[in-house]
Amino acid sequence: FSVYPSEVCVGGMRGVVYHIEEGGERWEQVQPGPERNEASEEIEFRDIFFISKRVGWANGLRGELFRTLDGGKNWRPLSFSISGVGWAINSIYFLNRNDGWAVGWGPDNNVYENKGGIILQAADGGLSWNEVDIKHNESSYELVNFSDSQNGWVLSRRNVYRTVDGGKTWSNVFQLPQSRTEK
Repeated sequence: FSVYPSEVCVGGMRGVVYHIEEGGERWEQVQPGPERNEASEEIEFRDIFFISKRVGWANGLRGELFRTLDGGKNWRPLSFSISGVGWAINSIYFLNRNDGWAVGWGPDNNVYENKGGIILQAADGGLSWNEVDIKHNESSYELVNFSDSQNGWVLSRRNVYRTVDGGKTWSNVFQLPQSRTEK
């Protein structure tokens, strides 16, 4: 789900994104990628993020990544280029057309164990991604957000982390209360 002042894009199940312009009376169904097929119907969109009226990204739970340069009418497939299986991306955030962040859990890990969270950074609009080691052990990272190029936040299932130097170092700034099932 992404809202830009005059447009809204909503991602959902079965590989479909819906788009509406301000003042529009109906939602337009958009198919990310070059064609609709069985694989595209299995995409479950987790996050959509726009930096302008025209430029945005959408990611699927199983690592699918798409970019639009025309406000969500057409989507080009990209890749997180992570080796292994069993990883997922929960959230993406871009500071501008080039600098982006993605968080989730890593390959071949049981999500319910206290290991496996991954943080990725891109400097080329999402064409290639590098894993960032923030020196903390989490099962998954759920959300990422930046207020500017230096100040960012990452939420795990148990903690909130903050960077004040553009992602070079991360500090645990808040521990969330445990749920009843975790006690």
